[in-house]
Amino acid sequence: MKKMNTLERLPCASLMVRIVRAPLSSDGLRVLGTADFEDKKEWLKLGIWKVRKKYSTATYNSAHVGVLQETEIELFSSRQQRVDYTIKEQGQMLMSAEGNSRELSDRDMKKYIM
Repeated sequence: MKKMNTLERLPCASLMVRIVRAPLSSDGLRVLGTADFEDKKEWLKLGIWKVRKKYSTATYNSAHVGVLQETEIELFSSRQQRVDYTIKEQGQMLMSAEGNSRELSDRDMKKYIM
């Protein structure tokens, strides 16, 4: 991790940022968040959560990505071959590495990861 801070750029990494106006409460005084509503359908309806647009050059500006270095091309290739684990599976692997083999509920796993 320390070495990452000295790099000019992080290999094979990019960040897409979408900036949207935050939805407000009916009185306009409070920003609404996912914690305010349990039903995910409400998140969409109120604009708290937005479905991301498909990646394409017409939607996102990737003009500043630059030319990939040879090491990034090799790293990208190896990352395409690795197994995609869910966050819960990765959390379980972390727990196992710490000598804890018990199975956690989704809620408890979230607490463990946070």
